[in-house]
Amino acid sequence: MKIYVLVYKYFAVSEIVLVSTEVEEAKKKISDMCKKHEYPEVQVWENGKLVDKAEGNDALKLLAHE
Repeated sequence: MKIYVLVYKYFAVSEIVLVSTEVEEAKKKISDMCKKHEYPEVQVWENGKLVDKAEGNDALKLLAHE
């Protein structure tokens, strides 16, 4: 099972905004973040291991291919 973690990054501050197993929920939240010009980071975890990570526009692309 994959777990999607969305992080809002602002200079030296990072805040977790979503932890979900539902990719559609992650896609909606990242879309909302981008509309507010927030800089997203996506982490994809599977079986307790970080399997993928992307920031900014690459985060959008990563979720689009899930």
